Amino acid sequence: MTKPSTYLPLPKQVKIGTSKIHGMGIFAVEDIKKGTELGITHVMVWQSWIRTPLGGFINHSDKPNAKGDNRIKDGVDYRILIITEDVKAGDEITFFYTLDEYKGVSFKTNRL
Repeated sequence: MTKPSTYLPLPKQVKIGTSKIHGMGIFAVEDIKKGTELGITHVMVWQSWIRTPLGGFINHSDKPNAKGDNRIKDGVDYRILIITEDVKAGDEITFFYTLDEYKGVSFKTNRL
């Protein structure tokens, strides 16, 4: 049994599965309500993006069902938090991003 303070690499509402978009993806295992914060996908440390397990598998879509929300801590530490729209069980969770955005500090992900 997992203790509440134990780190979980993925939120309980999702699992990794085979994606029709690209390789593997993140899929809802239950219906997820709009505005649900699934977790952090990326953290910027010393001008480099570090992916979390969630960030390693979430795929891009031009019509996403989640958005990335920039979070700044102490003006230095950048984090990308995934916030969903209404998602049905079995749907792949996606957000809008481009690979070029990982090269700089600005990360525009709020497109829905």
